[in-house]
Parts: sequence; structure tokens; C-alpha cells
Amino acid sequence: MYTWIIQFFLFGVVGFYIARYTSGNKEGDDGRLFSLRWKIGNYTLWLHHWIFSAIGLFILYYLEFYNPVAYGLLFGMMIQGLYYKDFYYIFFKTKNYPFKKL
Repeated sequence: MYTWIIQFFLFGVVGFYIARYTSGNKEGDDGRLFSLRWKIGNYTLWLHHWIFSAIGLFILYYLEFYNPVAYGLLFGMMIQGLYYKDFYYIFFKTKNYPFKKL
């Protein structure tokens, strides 16, 4: 049990720094990996990496796949994505985005 918790937190830190390295430096910046953003008329649909990480965690839990490495990596990536001030901009009017122009 303790080894599971230690591995989870250790790989959570690894996941956090992987996401930090591959993501933009600040809100609206492009990272080393592309963002999934689509312009739909005057709106933008933005699927952040924290959304994919949360979906991955849900799928692993639903499939009853309990691996501390996978959970830790995905959890760390999700937490890193929530540090940005624009994490809640998922479907929004493009002109109302307050940070760098998309």
C-alpha cells in the first residue's frame, strides 16, 4: 500500500514536469506540443491537456486498471494544467479571450 502511494506521488511529480515542459510558458502560449483548438465561427473550442488527463484517469478507473505509474503521470499532468489562469476557457467567444490572441 505504501509503495503504491509513493509511486503515485513520485510519478505525479514526473507527470507535472512533463506537462510543464511540453506546455506553453503562460496562458495562450503554444507549447512544444500542439494544442487542440478549433475555431467555430466566432467561438473557439479548446481541449486542454488537463481534460485529456482527467478523461484518461476516468477510463483507467472504469476499466479497473490500477497502476500507480499511470495514475500518477495523468494526475500530475492534470494538476499542472489547472495552474493556468485560462484552464476554464473550453468553449468561448474568441474575442473575449483576455490573454494572448489565439
